[in-house]
Amino acid sequence: MAPKARPCAVCETMSTQRCSRCALSYYCSKEHQKQDWQNHKRVCHVSMSTQALPRGTIPGRFKVDCILFPAHEIKPRLVKVEHEANRDEDFGFVFHSTKPDDYIPGSRDTRWILLDGPNGPPLRGGMGIEVIFHDEFLTDGSPPNKSIISLTGGKMNHPWRGDILAVKRTGDREKVVDISMKEDLPVLVKYFTSYGEK
Repeated sequence: MAPKARPCAVCETMSTQRCSRCALSYYCSKEHQKQDWQNHKRVCHVSMSTQALPRGTIPGRFKVDCILFPAHEIKPRLVKVEHEANRDEDFGFVFHSTKPDDYIPGSRDTRWILLDGPNGPPLRGGMGIEVIFHDEFLTDGSPPNKSIISLTGGKMNHPWRGDILAVKRTGDREKVVDISMKEDLPVLVKYFTSYGEK
């Protein structure tokens, strides 16, 4: 199955050419791939989706860096979260399932961040951030999230409660990569500040 066209990580021109090592970032030219290497090398690793696996086998479990916003602490922190690589039996592609039970047990909900700010540009490299939280945090007695209150200076339109986990994914939402405090935390602060604005 040929890859879908995705925006080039540098100029956002649609392209089907992608990094041959990790298959996560798309580029319209070799020049743009070289230009983006300083940024891309932090997340570039041999992807399970590029490894030859017999149909029907499951590649296994692995861990990636995610950002945990603990409800009872004033600072977020990087945590290693387990994921499982699964192969779609009908189409043969590999997708990654997050296993957040160690941090967000029970019933969960998610939101997706695809833009840097409410009206901002797409996230670099066509990536996205999945925000995972208790689906009933407003009514289940979850405490206010001190780390988000601290990061936003209390300027939130939404009462974030309980522990919250941020996972970085490819734009097609099928694969996970390590999240970066330096690059991704500012995007999350904008999200927590602006969510619920009218």
